[in-house]
Amino acid sequence: MNVVNVNQVGTFLGMRSVLALMKGQSGASIVNISSADGMRGTNGLSRYASSKWAVRGLTRVAVRQKTAEAAARPISSFTFNLQTMP
Repeated sequence: MNVVNVNQVGTFLGMRSVLALMKGQSGASIVNISSADGMRGTNGLSRYASSKWAVRGLTRVAVRQKTAEAAARPISSFTFNLQTMP
């Protein structure tokens, strides 16, 4: 449950704590870190992938609800094989 507490609950608590401060301010943004594993799923990483998918969902709901007069975007990390890059 530690992965869920950090990734999912931590994101929720972080957003909740700053949203009230952000109301009425222009140019404020929330950037939540998701993962490519949360979008595609990876064998053996069910807790991690599902918690990162939840980060994407929570962020998208915040955008749709316009909870704050601010932008909120999930950012997903991707891995690259540097040996195949030019």
